Amino acid sequence: TVTQGVTLPFYTEFHGAWRHGSWRFIMNAQASPVLSTLQLTLTTLTLTLLSGAALADTSKGAALFKARQYAQALTELTGPAHSGDRAAQSYLGQMYDNGYGVKRDYVQAASWYQKAASAGDADSMNFLAGFYANGVGVKKDLVQAMALIRKAIAAGSRDALDNMGRLYEYGIGVNTDDKQAAVWYQKAATAGSTNGMNDLGQLYKYGQGVPYDRKQATFWFRKAADAGNTDGMANLGTQYELGSGVPEDYKLAVSLYLKAAKAGNTEGMFRMALAYGDGMGVTKDYKQALSWNKQGAAAGNSKCMAQIAEMYLNGRGV
Repeated sequence: TVTQGVTLPFYTEFHGAWRHGSWRFIMNAQASPVLSTLQLTLTTLTLTLLSGAALADTSKGAALFKARQYAQALTELTGPAHSGDRAAQSYLGQMYDNGYGVKRDYVQAASWYQKAASAGDADSMNFLAGFYANGVGVKKDLVQAMALIRKAIAAGSRDALDNMGRLYEYGIGVNTDDKQAAVWYQKAATAGSTNGMNDLGQLYKYGQGVPYDRKQATFWFRKAADAGNTDGMANLGTQYELGSGVPEDYKLAVSLYLKAAKAGNTEGMFRMALAYGDGMGVTKDYKQALSWNKQGAAAGNSKCMAQIAEMYLNGRGV
């Protein structure tokens, strides 16, 4: 079945002026070789210095982005992005996409992703494909989404391999095919995509497109978690909670949920709320449960929202 309505669970003038300037100096070379050589040298030096400065700003902005200092990252990245730096453009796309340091704005995000993608940024091609697949910030266009994912794969995006798998798993623009999804998730995981590792683990957990195998599920969740993937952390936590493919260990499960939650993962927040509500691996504490549910709800987790309603209905922690 081809699905049309499913949300996929899923980046100048300045350069142009210098290009004209360079042509001017080359044209003057015949009239005055010494002067033109000097002018060309100065032009090259100026371009090198400006390019180096832009690179430095982008590197600093990238470091601030990764440190979650988004307001400062925005200051450092805006100039280079407007000057055509595709890495800076991709970071700005991600900031507007996720509301990092700015008000979430999918149209702005799509615009920056488009600029970066047009300049050859593989990850931005992948991000933009998700926008076209879901009709977020742009008009929904599954053909364009597939074209961008293929282009991103050709350009070296590991997560585009994973998103190709998601298209097949959820039947977005193609016929639903769990076996094909598994093929693409395996490719993504082998290439080092932590999302691919986590998604492959999910297929093994439920026996979709691959044999049902709890140990293989745990293996891939652990690989994803060890590489810093917060979904992998939360999913590995559930394996320990349920004793699925590993010995049951509530305390280890809670430690994984907490690590994921502190990194901003809403499933981790939801699981922490359940742990405190049930006294699983921690001392039962309804106020802590409510606190984690509120954090998850504020980040958009519908399960946390439902839990808050249930807690108010039953007078727990309120």
